[in-house]
Amino acid sequence: MPLAVAPTPLPAPPHKHRGGVRALRDRALFFAPFLLSVVYLALLAYAPTRPFAVHMTDENYPVEIGTFLLLLVAAVQSFNLARRLARSGERLLWRAFYLVFAVLLLLTAMEEISWGQWFFHFHTPDSISRINTQHEFNLHNLKGMGGHTEFLRLAFGLGGFVGIALWRWPAFRSVAVPPRVLWSWFAVITAFAAADLFCDYHGLDAPFASAMDVMSEVVELMIAMAAVLYLWMKRQQQDVASRARS
Repeated sequence: MPLAVAPTPLPAPPHKHRGGVRALRDRALFFAPFLLSVVYLALLAYAPTRPFAVHMTDENYPVEIGTFLLLLVAAVQSFNLARRLARSGERLLWRAFYLVFAVLLLLTAMEEISWGQWFFHFHTPDSISRINTQHEFNLHNLKGMGGHTEFLRLAFGLGGFVGIALWRWPAFRSVAVPPRVLWSWFAVITAFAAADLFCDYHGLDAPFASAMDVMSEVVELMIAMAAVLYLWMKRQQQDVASRARS
């Protein structure tokens, strides 16, 4: 009697493989801000690594340089999206949104490095130095604004949630935030900004307040990452829509 041979299992269809990879990628991106926060807080909490963690957020060190570079990338992404929308005949309002977003990202990137002052070491004009809390060539440290940038971080986080809410209405899909990944980034950004605001409002001068001050630089890096991810997802959405029209 011949032996029965087990049938060779068929390989999974390519679209199922791609779907599995996409799900794994989205899960990793979803948990990334939590992981980054936990790791950096652990570095701050552990005395031997605390000086290293603080040092990495100083001027011209990896956290700030990374924020600057990612904001530049996001500005280019946003400008390119506006241009693609113009070619496809999209509404002027949405094209203007991406153009304005690109300009704001570029301004924020340049503010992050004090308009190149930390690279080229040029002197701050006396008229600006007198009204700048850190005597730097930037706007975000001007008297009255310096030390209160947590409001800007809080606005970004809450604005992200507004963008996610707009996804429910198809009319806003050109600019709305895809909800599957980015809400975790906005939640972490909003939570840290609110904690920083609480410390400032109550004038806390404790290890927790010091940690929130250092983490504000990490949160700015997460804002830049979230902006890049948002614009990358919108580019993918546009590509799908273009293929559907062709």
